Amino acid sequence: MKRWSLKTRVALAAAALALALPAARAAQSTESPRWLVDLPLLRLVIYGSVAGLALSVLVLLLIWWNEWRRGDVW
Repeated sequence: MKRWSLKTRVALAAAALALALPAARAAQSTESPRWLVDLPLLRLVIYGSVAGLALSVLVLLLIWWNEWRRGDVW
């Protein structure tokens, strides 16, 4: 019979916990979900994330354009 390594046993235990904990929590909770933040703060987080993503794309395009002008684009 093959013995599993410690790394494999830890990974299997973590997978079992990842499956068991949400199921136990769902069975335990009977009340409706509660929001942790209000709507204006959620909008701020979402719009800030979109703005950060747009800014990062612009920075990457600027870096690429600078490299292209020097002839270093592969």
